[in-house]
Amino acid sequence: MAPFVSINVYQIIGYRMTLCLSAAANLLMIILIQFIGNRAKPVVNVKNNKHSLKIIQKDALPVAAIICLMSIPYFATQADIVSCVAERHLHIAIGSYFLIYAIVLFIIRISLKSLFLAALLPTTYH
Repeated sequence: MAPFVSINVYQIIGYRMTLCLSAAANLLMIILIQFIGNRAKPVVNVKNNKHSLKIIQKDALPVAAIICLMSIPYFATQADIVSCVAERHLHIAIGSYFLIYAIVLFIIRISLKSLFLAALLPTTYH
């Protein structure tokens, strides 16, 4: 859904304002991260109430790296499709491609869920 929204937003307000909006969203995310604690580990008699700036959680780095490596080609494809349509002066709603893509992926994931679960958990899945 994000490419659909971002393409339509940049077509309405332009690249600069879209990038400024993205920067503001990232800044807001950094601020909101400060209010999130690690709820997976029990806290035992913590006497240090010092609040430090939390931006990077070392336990999240492997997952973040995987997401980054998977999303860079996706975003490059998105930019290529948008620039190709612009260069050819095609009058189509390119954002609709990503909306349809998201809907198809959602349907595939829901309909094939049992196959994925059976492959991941062969002994416990019935």
